[in-house]
Amino acid sequence: MKKKNNFYLPILIFILVTNVQTNQAQFFKKLKEKISKKTPKVELQVSDTSQVFNGWKPGASDIILYVVTEFDASKRTHVVGSINEDGSFTYKLPDSIQTSVPVNALTEECTHQSDTTIENTQVKISFAKLLVGQNKSFVGNLNPVNPVEAVYNLGENKENNGEKGEYYWFVYSDGYASIQLKCIKNFTMRDAKGRAYKDTLEAESMIAIQLKKGWNLLRTEVIESIPVGAAVHFTKNKVTIVDKLPDDIKWVYQSNKN
Repeated sequence: MKKKNNFYLPILIFILVTNVQTNQAQFFKKLKEKISKKTPKVELQVSDTSQVFNGWKPGASDIILYVVTEFDASKRTHVVGSINEDGSFTYKLPDSIQTSVPVNALTEECTHQSDTTIENTQVKISFAKLLVGQNKSFVGNLNPVNPVEAVYNLGENKENNGEKGEYYWFVYSDGYASIQLKCIKNFTMRDAKGRAYKDTLEAESMIAIQLKKGWNLLRTEVIESIPVGAAVHFTKNKVTIVDKLPDDIKWVYQSNKN
């Protein structure tokens, strides 16, 4: 089980970990980078609050639940809905999915943690997200965020995810569990092209989640961030479980095409 935990820790840390603002002036002096405005690399389409993409371009598509933390490839994807030609869409999560990650794996990469309380460490969880498919291929991602810019926190460069706002993940739990802690971790700083700096950034994440058996909605809210070159890094975030998506949420479609 330890081997499986280590395999998935980078995924879990991407979902949960942030950066604390210990000495901004020192970082800016070391970086000496010109701050430039980030421009999107892929086309974005944004739904209205009634779950309709106005001017939907890709055409009829499947909505696929992708289980990020699933070992068995045959159980990793589930068709859960569709997007119609007019851009309207619906989805329904399956009654259950396989769980594979012990809930306490969320705390293993903290270099320091305080105020830690974990209940029911034997509970296992799995993280899932929604993809868009056509002709048995993935063509893009479907993400609930607010504001729209928060979708960049889910991009390919996993450490450049500091746009202020909220983004959401689906979490399936095989039982009740709770975690509360303040997690600190040293983060490698990277620019918008993924190039690493020698300096590291200290990350702070306030985690206060209560999982019920079945589906849960995990919200990550970026509270503070700093620019690193043309990228943006967390300085602080908060991770909680919410009952439902807010009424003003934006669904953002990101095409896989550059």
